[in-house]
Amino acid sequence: MVITFITMTTMKVPIILNMTSLQNVMITLVLQRGLIFEVNMKAKLFLLVLLLVCLPILSYYFLFYPKTIYCNAKIDSEFVNSADSYQLDYRIVYKKNKTGYFRITGYVHDEKKSAIYRVMNFKVLEKNNDLLTLKITSIRKSPQDNISDELFNKYFKVVSDDTIMYLNISSLKDGDYLISGTLGPYFICKSE
Repeated sequence: MVITFITMTTMKVPIILNMTSLQNVMITLVLQRGLIFEVNMKAKLFLLVLLLVCLPILSYYFLFYPKTIYCNAKIDSEFVNSADSYQLDYRIVYKKNKTGYFRITGYVHDEKKSAIYRVMNFKVLEKNNDLLTLKITSIRKSPQDNISDELFNKYFKVVSDDTIMYLNISSLKDGDYLISGTLGPYFICKSE
């Protein structure tokens, strides 16, 4: 139940209505008498203050609040003095709530071809200008990931749960970002 005061040009009556009957009464009054509300000065002031408070907050959220950053890259590497190589797809996602993930998929060729499909979730511990300090919170291996941890660590450094990493995200122009970190090469990415 909602207690509503309807102010009309001729009377002020307290009415106890639910939402549906209130809508029906308002429609009937509008059809019969035209404009039914007479807004007093306090209501105008309240609406103005509400608008002045909400407008900057909404403007910040939609115009300046950091957006989710998505980065995708294809990497083909061959190593000098070695027959080893890899072809990988990287994906980095950095979300508004200061979490994200690295997804690495592809193949590593040493003496045999090994598939890699790992997702490493992280949370941001600290942000100092463009430098983010990350903590790996979990690593998931897909069933088709058959690369040994030893070979994975050979190319991707030692990464395990609770590993601290650093990611540098520099804002460029037009929503572009330059991303580099301890896990891989440089990326130029767009926010969405």
